[in-house]
Formats: sequence, structure tokens, C-alpha cells
Amino acid sequence: MDICPKALFDYLLTDLRAAGIKEEDLRSSSPDYWPGASPREVAGLRMYHSLLKKFNDDVHPDADTRCLEKFLASNKLCQEWELNPLNSRDEELFGLLEQEVDQFLHPGGHPLVQSYFDIIGRGRAGPGASLGANGVDFYTKFFSSKLSATSVELYNMYNEYVCWYSGWVEAELSRAYNLGVLDISPGNSLSFVRKTRDISRSICTEPTLNMFYQLGLGAILSDRLDEQFNIDLATQQTWNRSMACRGSETDDLVTIDLESASDSVSCGLIERLCPEWFKSILWLMRSPQVLIGGEWKRLDMISSMGNGFTFPLQTMLFSCIVRACLVFRGIAPLKANQELLDVKEPTRGTWGVFGDDIICHRDVADDVCRLLTLCGFRVNTSKSYFQGPFRESCGADYYSGQLVRGVYIRSLRTTQSRYVAINRLNEWSAVTGIYLPQTVGYLQDSVRNLAVPYWESDDAGIRTWSPPRRTYDENFSFVYTKYEVDVPELEVSDSEIRPVRSRGLKPPRARIFNPQGLLCSFLAGYVRNYRISLALKQGERPRYRTTTRIAPSWSGMRPGTGFALDPRFWMPRVTAALEFNLR
Repeated sequence: MDICPKALFDYLLTDLRAAGIKEEDLRSSSPDYWPGASPREVAGLRMYHSLLKKFNDDVHPDADTRCLEKFLASNKLCQEWELNPLNSRDEELFGLLEQEVDQFLHPGGHPLVQSYFDIIGRGRAGPGASLGANGVDFYTKFFSSKLSATSVELYNMYNEYVCWYSGWVEAELSRAYNLGVLDISPGNSLSFVRKTRDISRSICTEPTLNMFYQLGLGAILSDRLDEQFNIDLATQQTWNRSMACRGSETDDLVTIDLESASDSVSCGLIERLCPEWFKSILWLMRSPQVLIGGEWKRLDMISSMGNGFTFPLQTMLFSCIVRACLVFRGIAPLKANQELLDVKEPTRGTWGVFGDDIICHRDVADDVCRLLTLCGFRVNTSKSYFQGPFRESCGADYYSGQLVRGVYIRSLRTTQSRYVAINRLNEWSAVTGIYLPQTVGYLQDSVRNLAVPYWESDDAGIRTWSPPRRTYDENFSFVYTKYEVDVPELEVSDSEIRPVRSRGLKPPRARIFNPQGLLCSFLAGYVRNYRISLALKQGERPRYRTTTRIAPSWSGMRPGTGFALDPRFWMPRVTAALEFNLR
């Protein structure tokens, strides 16, 4: 049974009307809230605006063109950037920013990076594609493909490093003998991935060695962020969400979002802010040009989405901007997240940064926005919130302290994508108390009623709080069937590497048999049980298979949802939502 997006949206309107939310309020209001609205009404409003916003089965034909225009516009702004202080306040703000950056890059007065070997030692392949690589796994990129880089110097440093490891030397000699030493590329290659129905997202594919170095530098910057600012990129999203929730209650913390932040760090800004040794590292590892439609164009942004150090570098820069503004206002620059949970109301020094998601106190918000503008960034006013009961950060929307984020359905073409939609809509009902029986029922009629435990993944089946039937094994554990992604793999034998379990996917390219490369990959954790797992290529849909699993218990909260502190509170709400929504 096919799903019609318009019919699905009509069912949503029916359910929202039944919940007492007026259609005229939904149609006439902004995606945030209207004055005097309750959290329940705002949750319905957010769902109204979010449900099909990122729907990728029906994409605007000019989505890629619009993205390209946006990318080129950002690059042009980077090219034209120059520091233009209007008064002594601007000069002082930028001077304090220079001091913060200097302190970050010189722990204990010494350069953060002492040697290129520090970077290479932290390098890795990354999960995505690389220019010239025959696959996306570590073994294929480094031992069964021709290496690519923007300069011979990168390969020479890499070669000097691997000479310390005899097995890696033999692996590199075998690779170079069979495939050639190196391809020099002028830069990276621009491509597009789906973002919303109206516009795509740009991403640049880097040469193999450039990405290896970039990720190594990114790891060093990430460690320094944790040490200097108490920002752990693995957990900072949770802190930002907590601060956004607090800000929606107290109206003291503001959330600031930027437009095309990843594409807006100009080379000129880095020239002004950073010491020579750090600039030389960035210039060596970045791609100076980008391939667009068969034509090479100069990149005036220091890095783009797809570069391995983009995210930690921008997190560092925005953190330094917030701290500079705190110092300017005479506020002791606390570490990020400090005192957040120790006081009933946030102090003036409370702040947090995760990528371009910035949270700071309202007293310094004007200074932060001004310094961001001085540095060439553009504040996204439609997603920044300085007053009122609504805040948004790191994929969480809060209104008066309550979670009101809607559900974004990206696809409905496959059975698994419909399971994802059903589970997220049920979860939303459990949080908001707004039941969606018509919406969920329409989706449920198109799939097999495959019940799985509540802690399973969204695409495994329909997550329920109690099992539909009592099926046990000899140990009285629950036995159930689920969908799981059929990961394509390579099997390693004594003399060859062959593809297995492709299940309809295009067979992967042949890999050369490089014994020492396999040993290096095994020691690095990329070969397990004689198998090399292959990530899907960009735009490639996963294939699924059914499998039987055993669970000692059925009910319980799915790890990482953030809902679940007390099952006594959530169990009745989840059960009620599932029973009401599911037919």
C-alpha cells in the first residue's frame, strides 16, 4: 500500500482538531508559538510545521541548484571578508577574541601541536567517501586504493611516519606497487545530500590523506575543547538541550543559530586570529579548491562540510567568541555548562557551544551577535531566540520548560521508514499527551504489525510496551522477530578478499589482497571475525532482513532517548499512547 503525503497530513489535521487545537491557529501562526498558547498547543503547532518539512520522497527539482547558489554565496562572502570595526567597542571585542584563541592554542604557553606526528598518530580514515578510493572502509582506502592528496608533502610525511612500523611499510609498498603511489588533486569535490524538500545540503569529498590529517587535527582540537572549556563533543548536545530547557523557563539564557556556519569561517579571519604555526597546519591540510560541475573554483572558506576538522574548529571559535564577550562585560569566564545544575536560575556566566548551536546569558547576547557579525557570520534570526518562553538547540525545542519538538518524516517509501514514522509519532504522543490515532493508523495499515521491544531501534518494527503474545525460549526469555540492516561485508580468506551478503546491493569493487594491510586493519579494529564491514555509499539505501532475537525482558526505556528517568511516570503515558494510536 502506497502512502500519500497529503493524505497523511490531512489525518494529522484531523487528530489535532480532535485534540482541541484550532486549525486557524495552526495556519496563521509562526512555527514557534502564538501569545498565550499552552505547551500542548505549541507541541501541536510544531508538529503541524515539521511533519513533512524534511520529506525527501518529494524533493523540489531545484533543491540542488538552490544549495549550490547558497554555497557559492557563502564562499563569496568569505572572499570579501575584512575586519571592519565601527568603534572602540568593536576593537576591544575582537582583541579579547584574539586573546581567547591564543590561550586555547597555547596550553601552558606551548603550541597545542608539537609535531605533525602528533596529528598523524591521531589520524583515521573516516566513514565517508574519499577521492579516488575504491570503497569507504579503512582497508580499502589505505591498502587497496590509490592514495590521493592535495600535495606531495602530505604523502612524504605519511610515508615517513609509517616507516616506524615495519608491517605498515610492507603494506604501503605492496599497495604502491599494485596501484601506484599517489594522485595529486587540486582540492575536494562538491556533492549534495538531502536536507529539506526545498533545498539540499552541500558536502565536499576530500582526498584520502587530507581527510586522514584533518581528522587527526580534529581529535586534538576536541581534546583541547574538553580540557579548556569543559566541552565534550560526545555529550555536549545533552548539556545544550538542558540549557535550552532552562532558558525557556527563566528567559535568561538565549539560543543563537547561524546561517551556513560551516561555510562561513573565512581564510581571512583565520589569518587575523591564529598564530603562524597553526595557520601553516590548516593551509597544508585544507583543500584550496573545489570541483563543481567539472570546473575547479577557489575556496575562500577555511573548510567546508566534509572536512575532518570543521566541526571542532568552529566549536572552538564560537566558544572563544562567547568567552571574549563575558570578559568584555566583566563576567568571570566560567567553563561551559558550569553551575547549570547547581542553581535554580542560570548565572550570567552560564554558556554552551556545540558547533553553531550557541547558548549564552541574555546580558551578553548583543555582544555575542555583534562579535559574530564582525567575524563574518550571519545570525539566523528565524532560529535564534532571545526572549519569550521558546528555545531551540541541538534538535530539541522547549516551551516553558516542556519538550514540544515535532516529528520530521524523511521518507515513507520502505516498510522500515514507515516503522520509524510510527514509532516517533507514538513517542511524541507519549511526551505531549496528544494522541494521533488517524495518522498512526494510516501508516500502520501499510505495514506488517511486527511488534518489537520498546528499547529496539526505530526501524526494527513497531515498538510496544508489552509483547503481543507470550513466546518464550527454554530460559523463559522473549523471542521476537525484527528487521535489521543487512550490512554488506568483505570476507577475508587465506588468499583473497571477496564480497558476501550483498543482498541486491551493487557488488563492491574488487580489493587487492594485501596481507600486511589486513594485519594493520585488524590491529586497528577494522577486521573482525575475518570480515570487513562496509558502510553504505552516499545516497545508497540500506537493505534489510528479518531475524529472530531473544530478550530477557520486554519493557524498558530505549537507551539515549532522554525521556526515561522514572518508568513509573513514563510507562502509563507510553502504554496509553500506544493503545490509543495503534489499531
